[in-house]
Amino acid sequence: MNNKYICSSCKKEFEKAITDKEANKEAEELFGVKEASNRDDMAIVCDDCFNKIMKKEIYILQEALRDLSYNFLKSIGIIWLIKKISFLELKNWVREKDKKNKNFNLKKEQRREQETKITLL
Repeated sequence: MNNKYICSSCKKEFEKAITDKEANKEAEELFGVKEASNRDDMAIVCDDCFNKIMKKEIYILQEALRDLSYNFLKSIGIIWLIKKISFLELKNWVREKDKKNKNFNLKKEQRREQETKITLL
């Protein structure tokens, strides 16, 4: 059994801190990958490189979530964080929008009914 490995990122040699079996279990729990140590498409990295990679991934994920949240809020017309309105004002605004949408949908249904009546005549 080989107790050393070379980090595929920094190319330094390290002593294994855990067995391959434990590493496989960890990879499955963290990433859902089975038998990671037996796969050609998986790389072994040291703890420092792993932490750097994960820090970068977390940053990218946070940026994506921030953009997604902003675009979602913008798409429904609510940038209340920027405008600094109160939660009560936001709730009232949403209720007003909801009422307008219901009225619009109701009017649309009434127009359809009238069109149907005209067609039947």
